[in-house]
Amino acid sequence: MGVSHIFRGKRFKVTFKAPKNKNHVGICDYEAKEITVSPKIEGVDRLDCIIHEAIHACLSDISDDAVNESSTCIAKLLWKLGYKDQGENR
Repeated sequence: MGVSHIFRGKRFKVTFKAPKNKNHVGICDYEAKEITVSPKIEGVDRLDCIIHEAIHACLSDISDDAVNESSTCIAKLLWKLGYKDQGENR
């Protein structure tokens, strides 16, 4: 199952399946306009991964270190505010 979403004027497909690179839980393929998130991760880790890949889609030119720090910070804030992962079928 997947959804589409527009990031800075570009439509991306977002799917929940095993990423092609087995060393990652999420991938943003900017050229293919596709975000892939592993269905095996849950909770705040899933939220962090979705935010991480969304930041890559929005800002493809920033470093992965900056994306990691930002996505984790945002995910923790949203979790504290009551966001609870309900899976991909919301």
